Amino acid sequence: MSAGSDSILDAFLYETNTLLEQLDSIVLAAEQQDSFSQEDINTIFRIMHTVKGSSAMMEYNSLMTIAHRAEDLFAIIRDKTMDVVPESLRPELFDLLFQTIDFFRGELEHIENEQPLTENIDTLLQKVNRLIEQINSGGQAPEASQQSATEAAGGAAPAAPGFPYGLQVFFDEGCGMENLRAYMLVNSIKELCGESDFTYEPQGVDSDPATADQIVESGFMLYFRTQADRESAVHAVTSAGAVRAYQSIDQTAPPVEPAQPAPQPAAKPA
Repeated sequence: MSAGSDSILDAFLYETNTLLEQLDSIVLAAEQQDSFSQEDINTIFRIMHTVKGSSAMMEYNSLMTIAHRAEDLFAIIRDKTMDVVPESLRPELFDLLFQTIDFFRGELEHIENEQPLTENIDTLLQKVNRLIEQINSGGQAPEASQQSATEAAGGAAPAAPGFPYGLQVFFDEGCGMENLRAYMLVNSIKELCGESDFTYEPQGVDSDPATADQIVESGFMLYFRTQADRESAVHAVTSAGAVRAYQSIDQTAPPVEPAQPAPQPAAKPA
């Protein structure tokens, strides 16, 4: 690593550690009050935005993804004030932030020790997504939404032959412009795998606003030629804003019809 790269890395580590110390102090004080002030909320949003941007620049995808989703969470709270978080969910919010801080610090330790970053961040990501969904639903548990997602997935099938590996994506409830969010996601995936190696449904998300309703109802379906392409696309999905959930759906092979016995020639008379 060059001296220039070393200085950039040192600056990233210093800035991020400083921001985490600030974040830790804010959350500790707010937990005592069982609430965040609007100033606290704005500051946390800016911290997550900064960590997201600098991590993306350094290509630290795990840090970027969690910071991005936490930024989405605090964008909701910032726009609707702390009143949008029911009293019953506030302990979960504080606990989630402490877990996020611990995760960030663990990743920075990996970087400092030249160790690989965490690849499986699904557990923490799901916790953030679940809290966003609960806040958006007024504190109700998201079982109903999960059930409808599963039911929608059950009816999903690859859009065209040759694309057996499906990925169903659901955006945050009420986020709006779901078709344009889907179009941005498609463009991100094009950078990861060839344009001819995947397709999606509904088509026309870039030009037909009516597709937003279809995406809200059944999710946005992506279909890939290979499992490796789908796995690469997951990184784009988890990095995208306002993604509530996603799941893989493989094509079920159609039943094979039993071979019919070939007709036997009639026996010739002796």
